Amino acid sequence: MAIWMPSYSRSYIPVRSNKPRTTVTTFSYSADDAWSAAAAVTRLNGGYVKEEYYDADHEARIRPNKVLVREMLEAGQGWTDEDVRKGAEAREYWKGGLIKIIAGNANSFESSAISIAGKDTIDSAYDLAVLSSLILSAERGAERDELNRAKNIMSSRHMGRVGEAIDLKGMEVMSSRLVDVVGKHANEGQHEGNLYKWWGNALMVGARVDVKGKVKEHGVDRDTGTKLTKLNYVKIRC
Repeated sequence: MAIWMPSYSRSYIPVRSNKPRTTVTTFSYSADDAWSAAAAVTRLNGGYVKEEYYDADHEARIRPNKVLVREMLEAGQGWTDEDVRKGAEAREYWKGGLIKIIAGNANSFESSAISIAGKDTIDSAYDLAVLSSLILSAERGAERDELNRAKNIMSSRHMGRVGEAIDLKGMEVMSSRLVDVVGKHANEGQHEGNLYKWWGNALMVGARVDVKGKVKEHGVDRDTGTKLTKLNYVKIRC
């Protein structure tokens, strides 16, 4: 197969670009400071913000966590003692995930998080960007772990027949998590040792509520394999 090559006259002189060369900005921050700053920005932003956006009134500009963390580290201040504590807790949570890497059960995000948690200095934009999300991820991960421990000790059974109406008084809410793509909360609760799941409005974890609905289907919890009963047409009375 012939390969096309450009041909130039003997008088051809390549033109040099006058554009300035891009300089690579380097930095190196103490991991303790980086985790503290990430905790502070998570608190100030009310969570994790990946991309810049404006509020509903288009007045306040909400900036990404990774940008604010970098600015705070450059200033060398902005975090509180409570932020230091939360940052350290999040870091320890991810360090504890090393066993998942050894067992081959960690996904790519978890592997990055665990690796970053073990570093004494943060000196790459990628690590800093990932670290800025790890405070909230650790909090949610710890909540999920606690929830799974509770599910694992349940002797849950499938309740009712599909389509059957049920009326459960004093259901304990175990979790209530907003799923953005659905626009509703995935709620889980236990009643007399049996696990239930349904879509609805936000509920307070630990609260006792009366639940009326119909059995949609029987299944198992994805994380623990615990038997669960899925409900629909749910009405809640607190």
